[in-house]
Amino acid sequence: MSNISRAFHLIADKLHETPISKIPGTDAVYTTISDFFAPTTDEPMSIDYRGYDLQIQPGDFVSDQIYKQQYYEREVSEVIKEWVTEGSTAFDIGAHIGHHTLMMHDQVGKEGRVYAFEPNPEIADLLRQTVRMNSVTNVEVEQSVLSDEAGFVNLYVDPENSGSSSVKSSEEENEQIEVESIQLSEYIAENEINHIDFVKMDVQGAEINIIRDISQQLDWFETILLEVHTGTYLSDSEAEEIHMVLDKKGTLYTIPNMEECGIEDMKQKTDHHILWLSD
Repeated sequence: MSNISRAFHLIADKLHETPISKIPGTDAVYTTISDFFAPTTDEPMSIDYRGYDLQIQPGDFVSDQIYKQQYYEREVSEVIKEWVTEGSTAFDIGAHIGHHTLMMHDQVGKEGRVYAFEPNPEIADLLRQTVRMNSVTNVEVEQSVLSDEAGFVNLYVDPENSGSSSVKSSEEENEQIEVESIQLSEYIAENEINHIDFVKMDVQGAEINIIRDISQQLDWFETILLEVHTGTYLSDSEAEEIHMVLDKKGTLYTIPNMEECGIEDMKQKTDHHILWLSD
């Protein structure tokens, strides 16, 4: 990333925190200008991301968004800033290239720990490179799917947006690869993790399998930020099941307005974020 490009993104990122960002058309102008700084290579590359070296894959949707805008899923970042505290144990499930992982690393500090799960081998390799390049010692990278059964499953990888890869998608144009599947409940027990302060879960439909797996261990968890994919990867009945399981042990809220989340909110036919806080 050139110095001019870096300066542009830093200024634009600051402007996003001011009333200027509310002016109609601001995002369109920003996107048009940022297109001039788009990578001209398809090879993985390192960019400056909030003071870190972040490995990205040009041409892939999430990487391109981060390169152009210096953020992706701003509302997720805001939740991490508010709910992940120093000394915490945090899980990034569906970590992708690690942009949220790095923020969790910042938040937990030297005494905390971050566990990042990414099943796609190529993307997990970029994540591992980022961790090594930044000499981050409190992040564990696990290349596996989390589910309610251990073994091996098919992962369907969108060639243009690896962030939407799923164990539940079977579009013909998607590449199919076999990846390891492990249970979060078993992983926690094997690694003697006594308490999980924060979980970010963005797994394109596999959230139902993970919630089923940990349904009897929810007392171990404090806060879960969950992206729900009703209508794309989840059925209405699966969304209801997630709500029922989590509602027994805590309270669910919609993001970003923090209003209590009911069953009908869970069944919205758009991808949306839900925050669960334990009782």
